[in-house]
Amino acid sequence: MLVVLERSDEHAARASANLQGIKALDVGLLSAYDVLCHEWIVFTTATLPASTATTATRPRPTKPPGRGPKADQAPAADEEVEA
Repeated sequence: MLVVLERSDEHAARASANLQGIKALDVGLLSAYDVLCHEWIVFTTATLPASTATTATRPRPTKPPGRGPKADQAPAADEEVEA
């Protein structure tokens, strides 16, 4: 497991150093290699990427954009089709 911490979070870094199978890493040193080599990645609230944090709090649209829910569907057997 990889735990991504802030540089100032000394308590969590010391605590995770005592646990087997856990690697604590400063957020500034995080690389794609570290992400790919660990099955689990734990971010603190302070180190969570900004795009993920804002996406989680953004309200979902009520209707999908486009021409409407039946625009891509074939007409039912009892519906009239305009020629």
